[in-house]
Amino acid sequence: MKLKETITAPIAVLVAYGLYYVCFVSDIAASALAKYDEYSIVSGIVLIIMTLLLPAVFYAKLKGVGYGAQMNFLSFKGSRIIFSFCMLVCLCTGVILMALMYQQVGLAGIKYSLVETYTMRLSNRELPVVYRCVAYAALPAFAEEFLYRGVVMTEYKQSGFFVSVFFSALLFAFGQFSFVSFPAFFFVGLVMGVVYYVSESLVITVSVRLAFNLLLFFFEDAVWSLVFKPSNFVFFVCLTVVLFLLFITLGLSEAQRIYYTKGVDAEKAPANKLSKDFKGKQAFAAAVLSPTFMMCAAAFVAVTLIG
Repeated sequence: MKLKETITAPIAVLVAYGLYYVCFVSDIAASALAKYDEYSIVSGIVLIIMTLLLPAVFYAKLKGVGYGAQMNFLSFKGSRIIFSFCMLVCLCTGVILMALMYQQVGLAGIKYSLVETYTMRLSNRELPVVYRCVAYAALPAFAEEFLYRGVVMTEYKQSGFFVSVFFSALLFAFGQFSFVSFPAFFFVGLVMGVVYYVSESLVITVSVRLAFNLLLFFFEDAVWSLVFKPSNFVFFVCLTVVLFLLFITLGLSEAQRIYYTKGVDAEKAPANKLSKDFKGKQAFAAAVLSPTFMMCAAAFVAVTLIG
């Protein structure tokens, strides 16, 4: 008997959550690797591969030949570049707006930070810039997008646009194990889900995420220092809001153009599909009530409280 995608989709994610706990939250991996401190630079990369990439690759292999094509693994369409750039700007400006909202509720220190998520506790040595770019930007971009967009959205796509994007973003935000930063990660997951759905290319999706990660890596602290200066605050808030609204409008227009170019009629355009999927309560309920999804939600709560 074939299991529904709402049951199978979160399985690889659940395995990744378990490996994350073993490698990053508990002291099991840290104790085992502590004696090999000279290899801690490599161990950081190895553990990220273990916790994110291996579950996704193993799941894809279990699905059999042709699953890479279903994921649009090597697909690249140049007509999606303008749309992808617009969504990258939306991603960057949206995260800044999230940080500003955090500040207004007294959480000014909260940032979207890959460094805080993936820093290894095994060594206090300053790591080379190239390694940090690989470990905190390139590797998470590929591993997380392969898992949360490539695998999860491929499995959920039969349930429609809204379910696939929403639950991909939700599982991605769960996987960061932070109650406070959950809204920011959920927003990032939503944008990346839309990028993957419209671009129909994992290559483009990973490229957008990599560009976003690199911008965070090199410019995050500088941007926050500018934004939070009292003399600059109003100007940067207005500029960020204008850029966000402008590029989300341009992005949606590009998405419409892409679908019309493909010969899809107005009823199948992304905005209309989203509205239509909101009415698909059965698909949404099946995803929410899936035992594996509920286990993922429980793991998020448990690991976050323990950590």
